[in-house]
Amino acid sequence: MVSLHKFWLRPFALILLAAGSVSLQADTWHPLTWRGERAWLSRSGPWAAVVSEARARLVFFGEWEGEKNLLYATFPAGRAPLLGGHRFWLGPQNDWKALWPPPPDWEASPGWVRVSGNLLTLTLPHTDRDYPALTRSYRWEEKRLVCRGSWTSGGNKNYQAIQTFHLPKNAMVRARVSPGPSLPRGFAILKQREKLTLVSDFSRLPGKLREKDGWITVRRDGGEWKMAFPPQALVSQIGDSELILSRGRSIGRVVSEPDLGLLTQIYLGADKDRCPFVEIEQLSPVLEPRGNEPAAFEVSLEARKPSSGLAR
Repeated sequence: MVSLHKFWLRPFALILLAAGSVSLQADTWHPLTWRGERAWLSRSGPWAAVVSEARARLVFFGEWEGEKNLLYATFPAGRAPLLGGHRFWLGPQNDWKALWPPPPDWEASPGWVRVSGNLLTLTLPHTDRDYPALTRSYRWEEKRLVCRGSWTSGGNKNYQAIQTFHLPKNAMVRARVSPGPSLPRGFAILKQREKLTLVSDFSRLPGKLREKDGWITVRRDGGEWKMAFPPQALVSQIGDSELILSRGRSIGRVVSEPDLGLLTQIYLGADKDRCPFVEIEQLSPVLEPRGNEPAAFEVSLEARKPSSGLAR
C-alpha cells in the first residue's frame, strides 16, 4: 500500500517504481492510501481518477502530473453526509422517507470493491429494505471516465438515478439554453427546502449569471440556487481546466420523466449552510428494471485544457 497524503501523483508513480512495483499502465486500477483512506487509482493519458472505499465513490479527478482536484471532497470522510466527490442516489427525492438526508446505505457507507481490468465496481451495503441496493462502477473509455449507477428492483416502486458531482466553489458552469413558450429563459429554478417544485416564471436570476449566444455561465454568489435544463452535457471551468459531464445510457423501461424532463441540473451551495461547492447533476428518467437485469444510468467525465476560457 502506498500513501498519497496529497495530490502529488508524479511522486506517487516514482515511489511505486522504487518499491519494485510494476509501472502504472493506463486504464488499470491500483491500490493506494488517499488522505488516510484505502483507495484505488487509475489514469488515462494525463488524467487520473481516485476512488475511495470508505466513501464508496470517486473522490479525485485531475491531472496525472499535477495536484489539483477538479472535484470537491471534504476531509475527513467522517463528515457525512457531505462527503463530496461523486454522489449517486435514487429519486425522485419526494419518495424518500425524509427529503434530506439520503439513506445512509447510499451516502454514508463504505463499499466492497471488485476490480477486473479497467473496471472497478463498488457494491454498497443493503441494510434498509425499504430502498433498493446500489452498485457504482467506473471504467475508462479512452479519455472519458464512465460512471455507472445501477440498482435492483425496488419492489412496487420504480426509481430514477441521480448522479451528482461536487466541484470547488470557484467553478464556473456553462449550459446551452433554448427559450420557448414553456421555458421563457430556457431553464427553470427548482425551489429548495420544501417539496421540489419547478418554477419557470421567475424575475430574479441566480447571481453571477451571464447569458450570451444561446449559452449561460453561472457561478456561486453565496446564495442557494438550483437550476434545471433540458438534458445536455455541462461544461465546467475549474482554474485552467475544463470538466465535461455528459449523459450516457439509461438501462430499463422508461416509466416517466420527473421535473418536466429537465434532467440536467446545477446546484449552487449557500454560505449560510456551509456548502462551499458547486454541484453538477445528471438525472435519468424513472426506470423499471427489465427481467432480472438491474436498472442503470451512465454518465461520463472528461477533462481538457481549453484553448480559451469561459466568459467571465
